[in-house]
Amino acid sequence: VISPPIRDGAILIDDAGCIVALGPAATLPAPPRVRSLDFPDAVLLPGLVNAHTHLELHGFRGVVPETEFFDWLQHVRKLKSASAQPDFRAAAAAGLRECWRYGTTTVADTGTTGATPAVLARLGGRGPIHCRSWLTLHSGPP
Repeated sequence: VISPPIRDGAILIDDAGCIVALGPAATLPAPPRVRSLDFPDAVLLPGLVNAHTHLELHGFRGVVPETEFFDWLQHVRKLKSASAQPDFRAAAAAGLRECWRYGTTTVADTGTTGATPAVLARLGGRGPIHCRSWLTLHSGPP
């Protein structure tokens, strides 16, 4: 955020869902037949960016009790080896939806299964992806 808050602000959104104007409500055009919504106690912020995610691991939340990093990582790798590709896609989708629910609109993800790029494409998410090949990290199929 590089400018001060706009008090009594408004946003004009076109039929495609794109912002075409914003500023003080008194200065924006009010096209005929445009629905107006009022949120007097709201604050509108830019979407957040999470610059380091592993959305494919979302399904392991609360499953790995280890607190020491090396032990935790070994447990995660064992779980990943025993999981199927659809599990990773479901986890990545749930993780992405959770990001959106809490205001994160862009993720920078890294993974090994290819689940996150597939989910981002299917759900319309955005962000850079780094995906190492599953086969370079595991001896068997996913």
